[in-house]
Amino acid sequence: MPINSEENIEVQEDGLFLKYSFTVDKGQEPLRIDKFLVDRIERASRNKLQEAIERKQVIVDGKAVKSNYKVKPSDFIEVLVDKEPEDLE
Repeated sequence: MPINSEENIEVQEDGLFLKYSFTVDKGQEPLRIDKFLVDRIERASRNKLQEAIERKQVIVDGKAVKSNYKVKPSDFIEVLVDKEPEDLE
């Protein structure tokens, strides 16, 4: 899971979800949010992230975004990802 030096990803468990929150590195080039997140969230597929975006579970600076949103330096991103069945046991 590549992480830029200034990114600090916080992970919290929230019932049936894992909540990831972090601030985008100041040197980050514009990139579609689904592509950006798949490299940063362990075990999350692009399809799973696109579903989370459709369900408004991907929030940037307090607003739900669409899958064509391009991340920008210093964006604050929060993502709710469904836990895998084995994580619920």
